[in-house]
Amino acid sequence: MSELNRREFMLATGVAAVSLMSLPVLQSTVQAAGPTMPDKPVDVGLLTSFDKDGVTQTFAKKPSYIFIVRQDGKLYACLSQCTHKYRPLTVRDTEFYCPAHKSEFSFQGTVTHGPAQTSLPRYAISVDDNGHVIVDCSKEFSEKKWDDPASFVTIKAT
Repeated sequence: MSELNRREFMLATGVAAVSLMSLPVLQSTVQAAGPTMPDKPVDVGLLTSFDKDGVTQTFAKKPSYIFIVRQDGKLYACLSQCTHKYRPLTVRDTEFYCPAHKSEFSFQGTVTHGPAQTSLPRYAISVDDNGHVIVDCSKEFSEKKWDDPASFVTIKAT
């Protein structure tokens, strides 16, 4: 193999530097687009398995990216990634927390501390004839639409 002359070396170094500098931009562009949600409804289990208030994290990672939350007589499914840069959220005490950039969300899904500015979207949720909870991530509800009956399941008092 022949040695690089000075011009070829400078050109190769410049191309490599530009490539490395653009990598974070490309990564943040991909992250900003948000997660790819399942294209089919997801069976998250029997309604009877959600017998206590709290957060179910079973579906928080790919392929679903959702938390199932039972609170105030309702069961709903919300995004398990921060709306700031779509990093995974964790459950911390009584909130969702983004360890990457320190955003915080109530279990309702509203932003309580930024940099995130948008509440967590919720997804269509229903109970089928066999008593299974079905989440349809193709139907998304922003905070303004959280009162839509398709965005939650009412839990009957026992």
